[in-house]
Amino acid sequence: MADRRSDEQLVLATLAGDREAFGELVARHRDSVFALANRRLRDFHAAGDATQEAFLKAYRSLADLRDPARFDAWVRRIAERVVLSEARRPQREIPTDGLKPYDERLTDADFLEQVELNKRVREGLAALSGPTRRAVLLYHISGYSHAEVADRLGLTPSAVKTRLSRARRRLRKKRIAKVRRRTSTGVQR
Repeated sequence: MADRRSDEQLVLATLAGDREAFGELVARHRDSVFALANRRLRDFHAAGDATQEAFLKAYRSLADLRDPARFDAWVRRIAERVVLSEARRPQREIPTDGLKPYDERLTDADFLEQVELNKRVREGLAALSGPTRRAVLLYHISGYSHAEVADRLGLTPSAVKTRLSRARRRLRKKRIAKVRRRTSTGVQR
């Protein structure tokens, strides 16, 4: 039979040394934390790692939780910080989930064109400054609203809109420059 204790009781039991109580907290809230991480990162494995890291941080700082009855909201805030930290990592590969997925019905030529387009998008994103790239990834890839991006980056929504507009302009210019360079070298596009 499953443990029917409240979150508050499980937190207090964990603090008293009952490790199984924390395991029950993890089992109870793992899916919602994973869903949050997966929605933001759009990478199953990275979301699993972020979920594990969030619960590890929660376990280590459980004594700092002021209201044990609010464990769910508290662990989700920890998970959001872990996910945001992961999204800010400069060495993190740019997610391609927001790009056009592979379609088995594509011809070889269409597939190569799709691969080339996805590569150009990733190169364009990599050429943006860190703060602008974070805004673009949070808005276009992770699906945050302007207000949510602003909140996470410490900006106003209007500053986020400006940043995104400048990024789109820069990406359009880079794409046009590449197309012109190809056509001037005799390669048809």
